[in-house]
Amino acid sequence: MGGIESQLKQYWPNYLNTNDSKFWSFEWEKHGTCSYMMPFGFFMLALDIYAINYLQTILNNASILSGDNYNRNRIISTISKFVGVKPEVMCSKTSSKHVIEIRLCLNTPYPPYNEEKSYMLCLSLCNKKMSSYSI
Repeated sequence: MGGIESQLKQYWPNYLNTNDSKFWSFEWEKHGTCSYMMPFGFFMLALDIYAINYLQTILNNASILSGDNYNRNRIISTISKFVGVKPEVMCSKTSSKHVIEIRLCLNTPYPPYNEEKSYMLCLSLCNKKMSSYSI
């Protein structure tokens, strides 16, 4: 991955029990191929966006800490306040209280945009109260 594999492992980890190359290949096929970029540029942009919108810091600064229970709307409004758009909050299929991913819809060129349809779909997967999150 051209020298950024360690950064990807840290900031875009693979939770799917597949090898890392297959995971990032899937992400490239699903999200990157519609961009104008080559794979390295796509993944570098993802890392740059992550650094700019460090969601864990935003949540921690609002006293929303991993491992505790929070109202879903509080998580969404906290992120929206700092980033300017509503995030998608993705919950585990096995536990609708466990947040496994927080997504921001991006357009090219950056900045983020509100994708109301996908936002509403993801809300139906989560309980109103959520416990620990991982980003």
